[in-house]
Amino acid sequence: MILELKQCSKCDEFKLPSEFHKDKIQKSGYYPSCKKCRTESSKEFYQSDRSLKWKDYAKRPDIRAKNIERSKQYRKNGKKTISARKYYVSDKGRSNWLKCTYGITLEQYTEMLLMQKGVCAICGLPETASDGKGELKRLSIDHDHATNVIRGLLCMKCNMMLGSAVDNPETLISGAKYLEEHK
Repeated sequence: MILELKQCSKCDEFKLPSEFHKDKIQKSGYYPSCKKCRTESSKEFYQSDRSLKWKDYAKRPDIRAKNIERSKQYRKNGKKTISARKYYVSDKGRSNWLKCTYGITLEQYTEMLLMQKGVCAICGLPETASDGKGELKRLSIDHDHATNVIRGLLCMKCNMMLGSAVDNPETLISGAKYLEEHK
C-alpha cells in the first residue's frame, strides 16, 4: 500500500493528509498548510497589531452603522440576500425557475392559471396562503413525480394533501370514506 504524502506550504515538511484540514476549494481537497502551522499562524495573527486594527475598523461608527443596516435588511427580507430576493420575485427570475424546474415558461404558467380561472384545480378556491410579507402565494404546479408531467395548479393545502398521500389515489379515497363515516 502506497501512502500519499502532502507537503506543507509553511514548514515544507511532508505529512499525511490527515494532518491537514479539509478544504473543498483546493484542488487537492486539503488546506495548503498543515494543522500545526495553521494554528501557529492564527495565534500570531490574533496577537499582532493587524488583528487589533481589524477589530478597531469594525467598531468605527460609519462601518458599524453600515453593518447594522445590512443586518436589518437581511432579516427584513426573510433571511435571503436582497439581490437574490429581487431576482426571484422578478419575472425573469420566475421564468428561469419555471423553465429549469418544470420545463415551462412564465407565459405557459399564466395560460394555465387563466384556464383554471385563477383557482385551485381540486377545491376550486383561490390561494389563501401568504408568504412571510403578507402577499398571497402563487398556485403551486402539480406534477406527476414519476413522469414529470404537469397536471394542473393547486393551492398550498391541496398540494400538501396530495403530497402527504404520496400521489396514491387509494389513500385519498380511503380518507374520503373515513370523513364520510365520521360526519
